[in-house]
Amino acid sequence: MTSPSEHGTRGDEVLRRLALTRYADTLESLSAPAPLDGAPFPYDTCPRIEEVRWRLSMVDQLLRDELRELANSLNEWRGALRRWHVWMSVMDTFPEEEA
Repeated sequence: MTSPSEHGTRGDEVLRRLALTRYADTLESLSAPAPLDGAPFPYDTCPRIEEVRWRLSMVDQLLRDELRELANSLNEWRGALRRWHVWMSVMDTFPEEEA
């Protein structure tokens, strides 16, 4: 015979698995709001860096690397926001007391 706490834990596990299944199914198919959907930010965002005559050597390479790091960070952040958007849409499918 199972105790009420074991039954509650079992029910929580079933809900977690259901939520994860819905998340995985929805992740690829759900289109997010416009800023979160679409192609990632490009890495070569400023081709004019190479056209400028810099006073210091390798400034163009330093700037290009910094802009690529920024593009990486923005793409990672946008991906995280998209995943949160998917989680919120999954949680909306459950009653409030189960979510």
